[in-house]
Amino acid sequence: NAGLGVTSIRVSIDGGPLEDYQAPIRISSEGLHELGYFALDMAGNAEEPKTARVIADDSAPLTSLMVSTPAFESYVSPRTVFNLSAIDPASGQSPGSGLASTVYSVDGGSWTNSPLEFSLSAVQGRRLIEYQSSDRLGNLEVIRSTAVSLDAEPPLTSISLGLPRFDDEDGRVFLSTHSLLTLSTRDYPEEAAAGVRQTDYSWDGSTFTAIFGPIPAGQEGNRSVYFRSWDNVLNEETISSTTFIVDGTAPSITGVGPAGGEAFIARREKVRVSFAISDNYDSAPSSAALLVQVEDRGMPRDQRPPGSLAALGLVPVV
Repeated sequence: NAGLGVTSIRVSIDGGPLEDYQAPIRISSEGLHELGYFALDMAGNAEEPKTARVIADDSAPLTSLMVSTPAFESYVSPRTVFNLSAIDPASGQSPGSGLASTVYSVDGGSWTNSPLEFSLSAVQGRRLIEYQSSDRLGNLEVIRSTAVSLDAEPPLTSISLGLPRFDDEDGRVFLSTHSLLTLSTRDYPEEAAAGVRQTDYSWDGSTFTAIFGPIPAGQEGNRSVYFRSWDNVLNEETISSTTFIVDGTAPSITGVGPAGGEAFIARREKVRVSFAISDNYDSAPSSAALLVQVEDRGMPRDQRPPGSLAALGLVPVV
């Protein structure tokens, strides 16, 4: 038999008072809610009450950007890896509806679904990363952003060879064991430079060592010094080198003549002084002689006063 017809539907929210259902119900607070309802017919017969549980979720997800190494303060490199992590926060004591998507944009470009990780192209300078997430109910997060400075260039290191120094006509550079080598490093370009982290040097291909100030030229011989620098986001400079000769030994004089004790007659004999000079590295070292004259002033030998020395100065030796 046909029923008498429904006269009303009664509803209550979270055990509250019963009300006639007249329009779709809007739940005003987040979290778990229990909806009770039943229908009445024209004879006053009431349906067995039913309940339904629903979770109201009005909160958008929260997205965070994680930056891996290499990174320094706000500086990154093309090798720096970025990762976006999003959560859908709980609704009251109940879980959120769950994440639907996370997207990101670089420098105002198109929005892209976020992969597990990504890096930036090697375009130096200030870069802007924007990102947001949405949940399964369409709650959309306010766009978040992070600005970084991308440094894709290594530092540039130069070397200065200190005094004493001699450059011969063949282009060879001579230093003494006391000459100082100074390394200077600059990171560029200035608008994106992460700054110099470390400068290393190596003698003759040995193990590299961090440098903290000028270094002496050191032991004698043909030397090569290699050097390189890193910046704070680990951009590594190509190794450079320079070569020079370290000479710490003075020339030696041999074969000096005339020998001590030889006598000569003044104004009748010429005195020829001879000697040989040799040097470890210089095939033609310069030299000079200091001539000293002893006078007796023409007095008899037994009446001579103590000899006086007259230095005639340094005379170039030909």
